[in-house]
Amino acid sequence: MTEKELTALEAIQKVKEAEARAKEIIEETRNKEVPQILAKASEEAKAMVEEIINRAKEEAIKRKQLIMAEAKKQAEEIKKETQQEIEKIERTAREKLASSWPSILQLIKREIEKVES
Repeated sequence: MTEKELTALEAIQKVKEAEARAKEIIEETRNKEVPQILAKASEEAKAMVEEIINRAKEEAIKRKQLIMAEAKKQAEEIKKETQQEIEKIERTAREKLASSWPSILQLIKREIEKVES
Protein backbone atom coordinates (compact mmCIF):
# COMPACT_ATOMS: atom_id res chain seq x y z
CA MET A 1 0.00 0.00 0.00
CA THR A 2 1.11 3.43 -0.79
CA GLU A 3 1.33 6.26 1.62
CA LYS A 4 -1.69 7.98 0.06
CA GLU A 5 -3.74 4.83 0.45
CA LEU A 6 -2.70 4.53 4.12
CA THR A 7 -3.60 8.15 4.74
CA ALA A 8 -6.96 7.63 3.04
CA LEU A 9 -7.59 4.47 5.09
CA GLU A 10 -6.66 6.30 8.28
CA ALA A 11 -8.99 9.14 7.31
CA ILE A 12 -11.82 6.68 6.61
CA GLN A 13 -11.12 4.95 9.93
CA LYS A 14 -11.22 8.30 11.77
CA VAL A 15 -14.51 9.18 10.05
CA LYS A 16 -15.95 5.81 11.11
CA GLU A 17 -14.75 6.39 14.69
CA ALA A 18 -16.25 9.89 14.67
CA GLU A 19 -19.55 8.48 13.37
CA ALA A 20 -19.53 5.82 16.08
CA ARG A 21 -18.79 8.46 18.73
CA ALA A 22 -21.58 10.69 17.33
CA LYS A 23 -23.98 7.75 17.49
CA GLU A 24 -22.95 7.14 21.14
CA ILE A 25 -23.51 10.81 21.96
CA ILE A 26 -26.93 10.74 20.29
CA GLU A 27 -27.84 7.57 22.20
CA GLU A 28 -26.63 9.08 25.49
CA THR A 29 -28.68 12.17 24.78
CA ARG A 30 -31.74 10.05 24.11
CA ASN A 31 -31.24 7.98 27.25
CA LYS A 32 -30.22 10.74 29.67
CA GLU A 33 -31.15 14.20 28.47
CA VAL A 34 -34.55 13.47 26.92
CA PRO A 35 -35.95 12.02 30.18
CA GLN A 36 -34.51 15.00 32.04
CA ILE A 37 -36.11 17.40 29.58
CA LEU A 38 -39.41 15.54 29.84
CA ALA A 39 -39.25 15.55 33.65
CA LYS A 40 -38.51 19.29 33.69
CA ALA A 41 -41.35 19.95 31.24
CA SER A 42 -43.67 17.87 33.40
CA GLU A 43 -42.70 19.83 36.52
CA GLU A 44 -43.24 23.12 34.72
CA ALA A 45 -46.61 21.93 33.45
CA LYS A 46 -47.65 20.92 36.98
CA ALA A 47 -46.59 24.32 38.29
CA MET A 48 -48.59 26.04 35.55
CA VAL A 49 -51.65 23.90 36.33
CA GLU A 50 -51.37 24.74 40.03
CA GLU A 51 -51.07 28.43 39.24
CA ILE A 52 -54.10 28.31 36.96
CA ILE A 53 -56.11 26.40 39.57
CA ASN A 54 -55.12 28.90 42.27
CA ARG A 55 -56.14 31.83 40.07
CA ALA A 56 -59.44 30.10 39.28
CA LYS A 57 -60.08 29.52 43.00
CA GLU A 58 -59.35 33.17 43.78
CA GLU A 59 -61.68 34.28 41.00
CA ALA A 60 -64.38 31.91 42.25
CA ILE A 61 -64.04 33.30 45.78
CA LYS A 62 -64.31 36.87 44.49
CA ARG A 63 -67.38 36.02 42.41
CA LYS A 64 -68.97 34.21 45.35
CA GLN A 65 -68.39 37.23 47.58
CA LEU A 66 -69.92 39.55 44.97
CA ILE A 67 -72.93 37.26 44.54
CA MET A 68 -73.38 36.97 48.31
CA ALA A 69 -73.15 40.75 48.73
CA GLU A 70 -75.72 41.28 45.97
CA ALA A 71 -78.02 38.63 47.45
CA LYS A 72 -77.73 40.24 50.89
CA LYS A 73 -78.51 43.66 49.42
CA GLN A 74 -81.57 42.28 47.62
CA ALA A 75 -82.72 40.47 50.78
CA GLU A 76 -82.45 43.73 52.74
CA GLU A 77 -84.47 45.55 50.08
CA ILE A 78 -87.15 42.85 50.16
CA LYS A 79 -87.19 42.94 53.96
CA LYS A 80 -87.61 46.72 53.91
CA GLU A 81 -90.41 46.51 51.32
CA THR A 82 -92.15 43.77 53.32
CA GLN A 83 -91.92 45.82 56.52
CA GLN A 84 -93.40 48.83 54.72
CA GLU A 85 -96.24 46.65 53.40
CA ILE A 86 -96.92 45.26 56.90
CA GLU A 87 -97.02 48.78 58.32
CA LYS A 88 -99.43 49.83 55.57
CA ILE A 89 -101.69 46.85 56.28
CA GLU A 90 -101.60 47.56 60.04
CA ARG A 91 -102.52 51.22 59.45
CA THR A 92 -105.40 50.22 57.21
CA ALA A 93 -106.57 47.67 59.77
CA ARG A 94 -106.45 50.22 62.62
CA GLU A 95 -108.35 52.77 60.53
CA LYS A 96 -111.02 50.25 59.58
CA LEU A 97 -111.25 48.96 63.14
CA ALA A 98 -111.63 52.49 64.47
CA SER A 99 -114.36 53.27 61.96
CA SER A 100 -116.13 49.96 62.61
CA TRP A 101 -116.21 50.25 66.44
CA PRO A 102 -119.52 52.06 66.54
CA SER A 103 -121.11 49.36 64.38
CA ILE A 104 -119.60 46.59 66.50
CA LEU A 105 -120.84 48.27 69.69
CA GLN A 106 -124.34 48.53 68.23
CA LEU A 107 -124.31 44.82 67.35
CA ILE A 108 -123.13 43.91 70.85
CA LYS A 109 -125.83 46.09 72.45
CA ARG A 110 -128.52 44.47 70.30
CA GLU A 111 -127.33 40.99 71.20
CA ILE A 112 -127.30 41.91 74.90
CA GLU A 113 -130.78 43.36 74.63
CA LYS A 114 -132.02 40.19 72.93
CA VAL A 115 -130.59 38.08 75.71
CA GLU A 116 -132.10 40.32 78.39
CA SER A 117 -135.52 40.33 76.89
